[in-house]
Amino acid sequence: GLVDQSNNGQFVLTTAGGCATVVTLNVTGVCGPGETAIIPEYKINGITGSGENQLTLDEGTLLELSALPNEVNGAPIDIVITLPNGAIVEDNYVVGNIDKNTDGGVYIFTSNEGCATTLTLNIIDPVDGCFDYIENEDPSVVLSPGSYEGGLDSAGGNSV
Repeated sequence: GLVDQSNNGQFVLTTAGGCATVVTLNVTGVCGPGETAIIPEYKINGITGSGENQLTLDEGTLLELSALPNEVNGAPIDIVITLPNGAIVEDNYVVGNIDKNTDGGVYIFTSNEGCATTLTLNIIDPVDGCFDYIENEDPSVVLSPGSYEGGLDSAGGNSV
């Protein structure tokens, strides 16, 4: 059915055969008329960038997160960031040296107006060159976790 932000949370999906997996649902706010859309802003090893909704970085990279714009018509826009683990932090959040075991995933940026945007952080282990996860890019193919068939996966072109 239709979902809204009250439906945020974790859900367990179970197949007829009894196999279960946990999915996390995050419904973001939509900007209405007169509200200001926001975009992700970040510092990667001290260099500022913005506008991307997906970043792929090496483990250990220094990362700080924020959002734009900082103000509209002289009034500040307050931003909160929801981390992949569900914790909520203030704007200009210093993630620090990213770790593939704790920092990868979807970050949600929400303004005081209710507008939201996301940033997906993919982290590569510099030792083995592997991503923190591999996606099944064809939902019609049923695969076990970590496998991919018939094409390129999100881990940089590896195929199985």
